Amino acid sequence: MRGDVSRSRIQPCQEFFYISILVIIAVCCGLFSAFYVGQDIGWDFRNYHYYNGYSWLHGRLATDLFPAGLQTCFNPLLDTLYYLGLTTLPHRVVYFLLGFFPTLNAVVLFYITRLFLHDRLASLLITCLGLSSVWFLSELGTVYEDNIVTLPVLLALFCLLSVWPEFSRSPSPSRSALLKILLAGVFAGVGCGAKLVMAPCIPALWLVLFCVPGSPAQKLSVSSIFACGVVFSLLVCCGPWLFQVWDLYGNPLFPQFNQFFHSPYTEMKEAVRDTRFLPRTTLQWFFYPIFFSRQPDLIHASTAEWNGLLLFLLAPVAAVRFGFSLLKSKRSLFEQDISTQRIFILSLFLFFGYLFWQRIFSVYRYLIPLEILFPLALVLLYKNVFNIKIYRAFFLVFFSTAAPLVSTDIFAHNGKTTQFHVDIAELSSADTGVVFLGGQPLAWLIPFLNRTSPFIQLQPNFPPSAEYWALGEAIIDKTKGKSYLLVDATEEAAAFNKLLARYHRRVELDRCKKYSPLAAGAAFPCQVCPVVKEALPSTDSTAESETVKGEKSEN
Repeated sequence: MRGDVSRSRIQPCQEFFYISILVIIAVCCGLFSAFYVGQDIGWDFRNYHYYNGYSWLHGRLATDLFPAGLQTCFNPLLDTLYYLGLTTLPHRVVYFLLGFFPTLNAVVLFYITRLFLHDRLASLLITCLGLSSVWFLSELGTVYEDNIVTLPVLLALFCLLSVWPEFSRSPSPSRSALLKILLAGVFAGVGCGAKLVMAPCIPALWLVLFCVPGSPAQKLSVSSIFACGVVFSLLVCCGPWLFQVWDLYGNPLFPQFNQFFHSPYTEMKEAVRDTRFLPRTTLQWFFYPIFFSRQPDLIHASTAEWNGLLLFLLAPVAAVRFGFSLLKSKRSLFEQDISTQRIFILSLFLFFGYLFWQRIFSVYRYLIPLEILFPLALVLLYKNVFNIKIYRAFFLVFFSTAAPLVSTDIFAHNGKTTQFHVDIAELSSADTGVVFLGGQPLAWLIPFLNRTSPFIQLQPNFPPSAEYWALGEAIIDKTKGKSYLLVDATEEAAAFNKLLARYHRRVELDRCKKYSPLAAGAAFPCQVCPVVKEALPSTDSTAESETVKGEKSEN
């Protein structure tokens, strides 16, 4: 009796010990992000991550006209937290959090691994392999946010895996089991609501629920509970923002899915999709991992990890062997041990998640939720299909995980704090009126300029309609002050006269000035040119010209 009590005390202490190690790793990643990675000054940061947070806090959605292009309408929830952090906290603290929070995925991943393995040390080592995946590390300390929104997706998967034994034992699960399913939906919706790139994981998790034992009505009931959780969290996370965008532009996801919403502000009648990275041939659709492992730029990457390719090649062998084992045992899936059932569920999630990812995006960094699960899946495959002992399987996966990391420099490296220096006199004056933007990414400059000036994008990255230009005209008509054109220093200012002609304006080319605003010590040269209104022909002169033309025709 005393031995049982002491053992029950030791186990929580051991669990706490391993979790403490993971938290220490997260702290180290935070320090690494703060002092090595530093400020992210990539294209996405300069285009919308910094501007969107500022825009939402200052209510500029109706003031400006798509200064960040279609990304202006992205949910600014995480970007607002980032902007608030940079404007209120020491910058090193913000960079620390950008490294610390993504690494908390390790805690959830550890508990997922523990559902399959009793060995805590092996679970810890496999968790570390999951965090060593190529894209997870490459985004550490950046504002891409893909490795942050992975956390609620993993929590959703953990809820489903942990509640599975109850579904397996009884066709009528308890209220607590259904509550966990609802909670899984809430977590999945939070991940997708925070950033839409997590969308492939929602149908993957939803389809897994159709594998629960029971009648079709029971399966539909369980999956509907999950869907209710997803809808609820989506409404909470991005509902207010979506309704605001819908009210202004007639499409809550403008300009995406405009074939359904028919917003008048874009000529696009089809889905807005970046198809550059989708498979191009029938062979690629069926064997894409083989292609992009040899040519990573197919999926917008410089390096591809190997674990996914190994899973793709070995999964058919595992599926055949699993099918034969079911036939041999003469028992159904739900009569197998819980670990086998969970492996089946994890495999289905990876399979469906990959299919939806390939069909919708095929951009490598959007695969992070699956990428960090690949080492666990591969270890389980080696252990259960090829009867390789757990630590030998770990070393095999260690080499396939580490090899891509050795061949390239995956970490962003700046090391500097956010030392913004934006001194553009013309655009900071109180009498500055409308500022026209010529392309992207320029929106990061807006928070440092005159806050009463509206900013109108002349070259949005979607096809603007006549209503779009009319909306810009309405903004111009109610704005007083001097107008300017802000473009990248490499652009020809004269090329924008054709677009400005829509507003009956032109650039004064002889008065253009060049500036070099700084972000974290890096210069991003731009040029500012005065914009003047073109003189329209008067009614009298027009009538006179018509009279002259008439006299000439009579002669």
